Amino acid sequence: MPTHSLLSRPALAALLAVACAPAVAQVTSLELTVDTKSNLFFAGRSVTPLTSHCAQSGVGASYRSDGKLPPHLALGPGIHAMQLRATSTEGVAYSGSAPPSDGLYSSPDGTTTSHPGNVTDPTGAFNGLAFASRLGILGAAFLDGSEPVATGTAKPVQTFTAATMNAASPAYALGDAFFMGDGTLSDRMGAGVAGGVSLTDGEQRQSFIVPPGATRMFFGFTDSYAVSGPYRCFTDNWGEVYVKLMLTTSDDAGHVQAGVGGTAIANVRGNDYVDGGMSNATVAAIGTWPPGIALDPATGAVTVAPGVAAAAYDMDYELCDTRTMPASCSPAKVQVVVTSAVAKPIEPTDNAVAASKTGATATVDLLANDSFDGSAATPGNTDVGPQGVWPPGITLDPATGVATVDPAVAAAGNYGLSYRLCEKGSTTNCKNAKLTVSVVSGAVNPITATPDAATVPPGGSGEVIASLRGNDTLGGGSATTGNTGITPLGWPAAFTLTPGGGVSVAPGTLPGTYVLPYRLCETAAPGNCVETSATVTLSAPAGAAAIPTLGEWGLLLTSAALAAMALPGLRRRQG
Repeated sequence: MPTHSLLSRPALAALLAVACAPAVAQVTSLELTVDTKSNLFFAGRSVTPLTSHCAQSGVGASYRSDGKLPPHLALGPGIHAMQLRATSTEGVAYSGSAPPSDGLYSSPDGTTTSHPGNVTDPTGAFNGLAFASRLGILGAAFLDGSEPVATGTAKPVQTFTAATMNAASPAYALGDAFFMGDGTLSDRMGAGVAGGVSLTDGEQRQSFIVPPGATRMFFGFTDSYAVSGPYRCFTDNWGEVYVKLMLTTSDDAGHVQAGVGGTAIANVRGNDYVDGGMSNATVAAIGTWPPGIALDPATGAVTVAPGVAAAAYDMDYELCDTRTMPASCSPAKVQVVVTSAVAKPIEPTDNAVAASKTGATATVDLLANDSFDGSAATPGNTDVGPQGVWPPGITLDPATGVATVDPAVAAAGNYGLSYRLCEKGSTTNCKNAKLTVSVVSGAVNPITATPDAATVPPGGSGEVIASLRGNDTLGGGSATTGNTGITPLGWPAAFTLTPGGGVSVAPGTLPGTYVLPYRLCETAAPGNCVETSATVTLSAPAGAAAIPTLGEWGLLLTSAALAAMALPGLRRRQG
């Protein structure tokens, strides 16, 4: 249920500017391959598994057995919930000297066996797990950035059944090992499919509530065939399990000025993720929100009426993937702070970077084109961090604001990631921005964009530049509407990008020189981008002075001032 509390001290507040963000490129599926040799009990630990089959060494805190280190997903701060699905490949088995010719087990839910299925961790780093008469179940654990502590005393065993393993939205504590299996007890159905035909390829899903402080989610196994007691005997397991991230929701926060109101959060979906893109998703408020605070299902914006009293308000919403029947939904929280103070403006800008699987590490400074309180954003005046799930091989250093792509680790594909920029020490004076990453199998195509310019006679309007791509190139050839996309970067409202990639100006726009920065990106690899600008000069009528060339904000403020003064000499009506 929504709650609110009166503010006990002055807090930052502002009318957040609403910017039209360009569509984020299609995201490559975030999918991990989990080798069945992955030993979950080594999650987050500095020790490594032994390499000989069924080998054991040490007792208590020093106990070790065999297997491989388990893989994990990196979790950005603020993730509230995430949906996963898991499927097996062919050739999965939990004993044998060679891979089986066909998969013996077809589900991460494991298979029935006459063995008790009770596995313990003698080191005490993790709790034990039990599932009577079943083996080969995919397990997981949420961890923070610290290493699990091996106390030398085994923790209690947590017993699972089909009902507990397949709970609709389980909430496990930080550091607990648990069985997740394939996600749910039954398949999801394909939305709009005649007769409700089940989706293929194991469309089971499960929504997990992410424990506070979690920065990593590890995946692995706890047993091998016929093992009961201390974990061991992983190296004769064969096959792989795929874990695919289907949806994440992250908590949002924003603020407005009391008596003014406005948009507190531009889009609650800005730091969420849906496999296949947000076109498959809907958003809706959960419960009854306070009067005057509303969530727009079409845009995801949270707006506040001017009459809403100064207070901190907490609400809930859900994001649903409509491709399944019933829809797959996960919740998240929204906090809106209404205060009488005015916050300092903070403006992050979307970024892009590309790397080749055969090339070197690529980096991009996310703060380089961001601003805070009218000046450059720096690690000294702002906090920056990832939002949602970032795939292995793509990281963000909060101390510097530099994002790094390691092509040796990151899978080839395109990724639309989110990061948040906040005033130093604030949790509400924040905005989200996008980082588009492309990891390509071959060489990254060279891309060039040459500045454009146009002079428009007095009173001119409409298309003033036919194509910004006319002097741009990709891979040594011409940049076209088929191989590149253009994103305007902070253009004044009077200027728009035409469908063909040109520039159009609205009638009645004040004379002057306007600099219109834009980003040109490769369509197939939308992280491969270059930035340049177009300069459009709107000539003044004879005898009138043109507005001097200014930066974007100076130009907008000057235009607004002149419009308010209604200077007739600087206006022309379209005839």
